[in-house]
Amino acid sequence: FTDMISVFPHRSDGVFVGFRVSPGAQPGLFNALGLKNGDVIVQLNGLDLSDLQQSNEAMTQLQEADSLQLEVLRSGEFVSLELDIPAESGNE
Repeated sequence: FTDMISVFPHRSDGVFVGFRVSPGAQPGLFNALGLKNGDVIVQLNGLDLSDLQQSNEAMTQLQEADSLQLEVLRSGEFVSLELDIPAESGNE
């Protein structure tokens, strides 16, 4: 997953709101997932990423997930995305 997406903490008015994303080593996959450079992921599988405990739980889920439901903030508007994560080679 990290080959597709680079993730950075994002704050608005000094308050942590989620994670800003940009293309990783495979930008084609990033774009194919429906993400756009600068999107801020605010929820992952229903977990509020502005909450530290839920954010940590989301990161644990992310390592084993084969699909994700994301709520992203894009240009000031919320957008819902459902993503299927491609299996990595050699992990089958």
